[in-house]
Amino acid sequence: MRPIICLGDSITGGQDLRLYLKWPGVLAAMLAARCGEAAPAVINCGIPGDDSGGMLVRLADQVLAARPSLVVLLGGGNDTARGIPRERTAANLAAIAAQVVAAGAGLLGLQYHLVVHPEAEDQAWRHLPANNDLLAAAVRAHGGRIVDTAGAMARAASAQPPAELVAPDAVHLNPGGELVYARAVFDALEAGGWLPELAIRGPATRTTESAG
Repeated sequence: MRPIICLGDSITGGQDLRLYLKWPGVLAAMLAARCGEAAPAVINCGIPGDDSGGMLVRLADQVLAARPSLVVLLGGGNDTARGIPRERTAANLAAIAAQVVAAGAGLLGLQYHLVVHPEAEDQAWRHLPANNDLLAAAVRAHGGRIVDTAGAMARAASAQPPAELVAPDAVHLNPGGELVYARAVFDALEAGGWLPELAIRGPATRTTESAG
């Protein structure tokens, strides 16, 4: 089965996996639990500090060469801090989306969150969500779907301390935040009709059918 590839920056990749799984790893576990042997591999192509231009440069070799069935994109967050003009960011994200779709893959775009610690407001990376609108526009213009991970994080923050979700910088994910992201993407796959197709071929479903 063709893999799911998650393309992004440090919100997607870069964590020391001896501490806890990044959200693509959690998503892989959720898919395995739901779909059994039919679950697709989930490949993490997140590189800390990467911007939209860097993602575009490595798209062909690191992502499209693996013939993904779906690309989950979160990019453009680091562009603002580097002074990259919004017009260039928009063009980079649009090029990524166009190439993904032209390669025959589905496309999901995520949205950067901001969950501020009340005691560490001065440490918050408030620039990260600034290009969410550009990412959403690029994905939708090429027939993809947006997953409101920013909203999911905001809802989670209303029910638990911010420190369970993010670091003091308000953006880098702690274990609770990784779970929120994985759940949001999983739910989007289910809503988009991906999971029922996979589950039909999974051993858990066959067992249920034989028992019935």
